[in-house]
Amino acid sequence: MKKRLIAVIIICMFIFTGCTRAIELTEEQNELVAEYAAGVLVKNSYTYKTKYAEFGRNPNSGTEEETETPSETETETEKPQDTDDVNNGALAYASKALGIEPVEVTYKSYKVVDEYPDDEDALFTVIPEPGYKFVVVLFNLHNPGDKAVTLNTAENSTIFKATINKASVNNFATLLLNDITALSDVTIEAGADYEGVVMFMISEDAAEGMDSFRLSYKYEGTSYSLQLK
Repeated sequence: MKKRLIAVIIICMFIFTGCTRAIELTEEQNELVAEYAAGVLVKNSYTYKTKYAEFGRNPNSGTEEETETPSETETETEKPQDTDDVNNGALAYASKALGIEPVEVTYKSYKVVDEYPDDEDALFTVIPEPGYKFVVVLFNLHNPGDKAVTLNTAENSTIFKATINKASVNNFATLLLNDITALSDVTIEAGADYEGVVMFMISEDAAEGMDSFRLSYKYEGTSYSLQLK
């Protein structure tokens, strides 16, 4: 709450002082303002239904439908169920797809939440549309090198897809600082780790009746999949 209050006070200073004089901010205050502004933009500017098809729903019929299976030109990695080593093997090309080599991407876990970050100390949270929930997939980004690396994926066209109970949806576009599809000047020191996420918005019914969950992405025309449930 303290961080939220500081950010609001700083923004109010801009509003009421106008542009008559410059306001010098500390590095921490700059970060707070940037994060808070990103949250406001996500909350007020993002319209999910205009950018992505609704999860497993035909907009013309209003009924649930199964998505098409991958075309014959796509190849998917074959792997046993519920094996972390194999799932992480399917992420071998994720760093190439995202353009963040030599950083290594490994799967950590996933959770279904009503908002994200689901932390009372977070500066801002992203809330799904009524009747929907977020599926948040957490990854570990590891820098194995002896030099710091700076990651930028915001201009990258990599899309992750969640297939839940045979219905599919693309990853939810966010301005979160740790969204691995929208990283901007994120620095990972040599040998250090960074937690990144990919988010999906699905209906409450789909979330409650989740029997299977497969995550996939493409690199150079090939589809790679992780069976998460």
